[in-house]
Amino acid sequence: MINETTWLFIALIAVLFFGYKPTKSLVSQFLDAKINDAKRLLQEAEKVYKDAEILLKTTEKNLAEQLVINTQKIDQVKEQLSSLRLQNEKEIEMEIERQFQALETQRVLTEEVLRQELKTIVINENVASIIDELKKSDSKDISYIMKSLNKYTLR
Repeated sequence: MINETTWLFIALIAVLFFGYKPTKSLVSQFLDAKINDAKRLLQEAEKVYKDAEILLKTTEKNLAEQLVINTQKIDQVKEQLSSLRLQNEKEIEMEIERQFQALETQRVLTEEVLRQELKTIVINENVASIIDELKKSDSKDISYIMKSLNKYTLR
């Protein structure tokens, strides 16, 4: 007849047969839940990846725009610096020209003063020599000439 091993085998088959459906459904539910979690995580990762791509493109666009703006600002600053240099050079040239004109005017005035002084010295020496010569000569009109010369002498 049937021995204990056979009954054990039949019991095992019965347990497996009756436990297979609930176990299969639990395992299937567990695996479906894990699959759904994996799908959800994958969708979230794809969404984050797309968001990161959009953010990267936006950042690259902003960086390119900022680079253009910075380049324009640098060019403007260079132009302003060049303009300031030219303006300073023009101001320096104008100041040099003004000082040169002032010096030229001073030179002309000084020359005029020196000419006047030199004329005065020459005239005084000539008048003095004429007076000396007239004193030495025996002319009758010496007193009149002496008075005239003394009147107009620049001493």
